[in-house]
Amino acid sequence: MLDGETNVFIEVRYRRSLRFGGGLESITDRKRNRLIRTAANFLVKRSGPAEPPCRFDVLAITGNTETYSIDWIADAFSA
Repeated sequence: MLDGETNVFIEVRYRRSLRFGGGLESITDRKRNRLIRTAANFLVKRSGPAEPPCRFDVLAITGNTETYSIDWIADAFSA
């Protein structure tokens, strides 16, 4: 999606419970690096060599259809 001039890549993670950790904790370094590489390829094909600003958000959904929570973590990969 676009947020102004910034390309936002959103990783959606669903967990029925927090028993094995939440959605954000389920994104390993390997998964994060794969998302970053995929986004870089997308941006190069779409925009050429100039890289427009981008960020990575995580949408973490926990629960079931009756009771659930949604957490939107903006710029989740920043240090």
